[in-house]
Amino acid sequence: ATAAEGEGGGRAGGGGRRGADGGGQRTGGSGWAQGGAARPVARGGGAQAPSTPRPQRQRAPKAAPVPACYGCGAALQTEYDDVPGFVDAELFEQKRMHRQLDQLLCSRCRLLAQGEFVPVVREGSTDLAGARSVITPQQLREQLKGLADRAALIVKLVDMVDVSGTFLARVRNLVGRNPVILVGTKADLLPRGTSSELVVEWLAQLADAHGLNVIDIHLVSARTGASVDRAVRAICTQRKGRDVF
Repeated sequence: ATAAEGEGGGRAGGGGRRGADGGGQRTGGSGWAQGGAARPVARGGGAQAPSTPRPQRQRAPKAAPVPACYGCGAALQTEYDDVPGFVDAELFEQKRMHRQLDQLLCSRCRLLAQGEFVPVVREGSTDLAGARSVITPQQLREQLKGLADRAALIVKLVDMVDVSGTFLARVRNLVGRNPVILVGTKADLLPRGTSSELVVEWLAQLADAHGLNVIDIHLVSARTGASVDRAVRAICTQRKGRDVF
């Protein structure tokens, strides 16, 4: 028993030395603890310092989008019925509660959708603080008075979705024989397969019937950017030192 104990003690002692020096679980330089499963320990005998949490980057809250008419894109408002974007307050609140403001038409677009005729420029004016006023046709004519007697380049915009409502039938009396560049907007809304050449030819005939001195015609789309650069270059080329209206 004594020999066994001594032998066992020797084995234990030897095993302990092997564990400390080479076998078993190593400590010191290798960084592993004795006994059981291997566990990483701090080197140098000190406790491992707790890691400092990385600060969270604060993101600025996104501004709520301004509700707009899905027909014309005007910002919706419930105060002034003769200003673009007007909608009945009760209808606006109803759509807001059901989160359907993206499906709301302004009063003007709703009337157009019902087949009613709505003039582009309303009679009467409304002046708003910090906003542009809506002028009457008479005020517009007063502003353009004398244009026919001065050298100028006229850029006439025509809404291709409402040509008859945006052409201004008596524009010849305002611009005289000044050269005109005709720009048809919202070309992206023309029916698929529409021939641009035929549309340009039709606009030329319409302008000639109104007695306009058209020197160039462009079909553009602000939404897609199609032909916008080409129209701008044409205006810069044809200006020739004249004022542009």
